[in-house]
Parts: sequence; C-alpha cells; structure tokens
Amino acid sequence: MEFGYSILMFIFSGALLIYAGIIAIKRDPMLLPYARRNAAKMGNPKKYMLKVAKILALTAVAPLASGVSGLFTDTIVPMLVLVGTMVLCLWAGVYLTKNDDETFED
Repeated sequence: MEFGYSILMFIFSGALLIYAGIIAIKRDPMLLPYARRNAAKMGNPKKYMLKVAKILALTAVAPLASGVSGLFTDTIVPMLVLVGTMVLCLWAGVYLTKNDDETFED
C-alpha cells in the first residue's frame, strides 16, 4: 500500500464533505450531537447550521491537501501539511463565526 495514507485522507475528507452537505441541505440542529443537549444557544437554527456546514466543508480541505501531498512525498511532509492546513482552516472558521454575530443572538 504505497498510497495508503493518501487514500485514508481522501476518504476522511470525503466523509466530512458528505456530512457538511447533509447538514447544509437539512439544516436540522439535531444532526449535531451537542445540539441535543442544548449546549449551543442558537438564535436562528437554520443560519447556525449553514455556518456549521461551511466550517465543516472548510475543515475538509486539510485532509484533502495532506492526501495530495502524500501522493508526491512519503516523508513527514504530508503530516506537516495536515497540521498546517488544519490550523489555517480552523482559524478561517473562527473568523467566519466572529463576523456574523446575528446568527447567535436571540
């Protein structure tokens, strides 16, 4: 299995994208485990779920980039790409969340 790491990263990225797509289409807060316990305060659940779907789709870029870099190198580079892009994607997700405060107001 020369490309085992890349295949695993592509599957993980695809699973995250499928989950983000389901959340974006349904926009049901019960699709999130913490929403069942009322841990999240949502002013507008539909907008909140769309924002969560965007963040999940953005986060799926990290394993995708790592899988692509794993096709070309077999050193520690794909793991560094995974960590680096995950930090960037989560930072961008936090930035998206902070810019739209109306979603979280009651």
